[in-house]
Amino acid sequence: GAMVALVAAVRDRDVKVRRRAIAALGELMFYVASQEDHAVVADIDSVEALPLADADEGWALPASVFQVLVRALRKEEDEVVCHYAAQTIDNLASQHNDKWAPLRSAETVQALVSVVAQSQTEPLRGTAASAASRVARAHP
Repeated sequence: GAMVALVAAVRDRDVKVRRRAIAALGELMFYVASQEDHAVVADIDSVEALPLADADEGWALPASVFQVLVRALRKEEDEVVCHYAAQTIDNLASQHNDKWAPLRSAETVQALVSVVAQSQTEPLRGTAASAASRVARAHP
């Protein structure tokens, strides 16, 4: 689906493609993470709400999207791509659900702290520090 295509585009050689792909991926991930597990839609011809998915089915984020976010925080990566990744993690960590649970790890915190320590760009450092703080608070 769309997430798989965006993950592939984040790995592209062209920095402009990577920037746009990680921005779109971040927006999509936040949208999915902010949805109720049992979203409903109203039927036009009735007042009843109909489930969008079966009770066992819901919005899900594949593991590959979390891996690509953490990899985008590497020192070698373009700073704009890195900033989008840090902002996405910060946004996801503001959600009080388990959809972003794979990011609640020491690896994620370490990658974000490395960005804070190594980046010369103040807005990126601030975003990474905020994300590291949120993830660290949620890490068991």
